[in-house]
Order: sequence, then structure tokens, then C-alpha cells
Amino acid sequence: FCKATGSTTVNAFQTYHPIDKTIAVKFATGIGSGPEGESEYRLYFGNEWRKAKWNRIVVRNIISLIGSQKAQAYISGDLSSEVIEAYVWDLVAQARVSWRARLPRPHVSESRWETPAEACARAEEYESRREMELRVNSRKRCKYVERKEGVAKLIKASVSAIDTRRWTMVQNVLLKCGIEAQSSDNTDTDDEVNSPAALRTAVPHYRRRILGVVFEDLDTKIKELNQRVARDTGKR
Repeated sequence: FCKATGSTTVNAFQTYHPIDKTIAVKFATGIGSGPEGESEYRLYFGNEWRKAKWNRIVVRNIISLIGSQKAQAYISGDLSSEVIEAYVWDLVAQARVSWRARLPRPHVSESRWETPAEACARAEEYESRREMELRVNSRKRCKYVERKEGVAKLIKASVSAIDTRRWTMVQNVLLKCGIEAQSSDNTDTDDEVNSPAALRTAVPHYRRRILGVVFEDLDTKIKELNQRVARDTGKR
């Protein structure tokens, strides 16, 4: 899809130049040429874009391109044409959202439209905020996976029934809380100001008083266990 449309990702259509309404309407009424040549994969993003005859042909062209390059793209499996078509339409919808992000909208004052500069600034602010949200979510997921694997190792390495019960209880709490209860407040990289991975996120309110201490202790014990295993492996 990206190769056909000349974009890097489906969320990078800010500078994309779709077919204008006049061309799409002329083609729909039979008095203009359709998607061919340089316009073979060029989309229409105007009103009723999903129903537009122009886009139906373009989507069909993209599906044909996908089918012809399955081997080169190492696409395995045998998806039906209906599934591929539904997926391509979803990509078109995402691309249109990205393209519209920088278009002027009614100003917050509701008394005028945004200027192009204001629209651009709003879109950049949204993209920056979205990038940070993705980064935060990614960090939370990493913390959850690391803790989930670590607490399982602690249970396995326990030498007493008390330790086994303790880490089993922590494991149950961790699994119950899930990814959203994680934060990156207790990480090595957070203490390194110049580290590119340094990140501060808000600690979920419901885990501030108790779970924060539990998870911090869990991180410490996981680190100690990993260091001990590394030393033992080195000795062997």
C-alpha cells in the first residue's frame, strides 16, 4: 500500500496530493478518464470517498499489485480477495485521517476557520502527543513483560515455601493489574538524564501507596536474581 501510494507509512500522508473532486466526478459520470498511468494508485479523499467509483478502481489496482508481489514481499498464506480488500480500505481510511490532520478546521473560538499555520501547529502538537503516548504505552508493556518473566523466575528459584507464596502473591497482583498498572518510574535509565531511553510517566493512582513499593521490590529482586545467574553462568 505504501509503495503504491508513495508514502512511508499509512500515518504519513500529510503532504500527499490526492485526486481532486472534479476529476473524480468526471470519471464517475463517464466524461473523464479513470485511474491509469501516474494516477493508477492515486486516491480521492473528498466527500463520499468510500463510495467513489474512482477509489473502487484504485483499491482494485492496489489489490492486484499486492497479489503480483506476494513472493517478493514474502507474504505467506492464502488470504481471500474479500479479506485483502477490507484491509486495503482500512488503510485508505487511516491515510485519509493522516491527510486531513493538517487541513484547517473551525477555530476553537468558533468564530472563524484556522489559518494554515494554526492547522499545521495543531497537527504537529497532536503528532507529538501521540508519539509520546505510544512511547509511554510501549514502556509500560516492556515493564510488564519484564516483571512477568522475572516473577516467574523468582518463584522457580524460591528455596522456601514462604518465598514461593510471597512471589506467587506478587505474580497474581501483577497479572491482575496488567499493563496499565505499570510505569517507568523505577528504571535504571530514568536516573540517567542524558539517556535517550529516559522516560517519566505518571504512576497510576491506585498503585501509589502499596503497589509502587511491591513493584519496586520486585524489580530489585529480579535484578539481583539475574546478576546471580550471570555470575553462576560465568563460573561454569
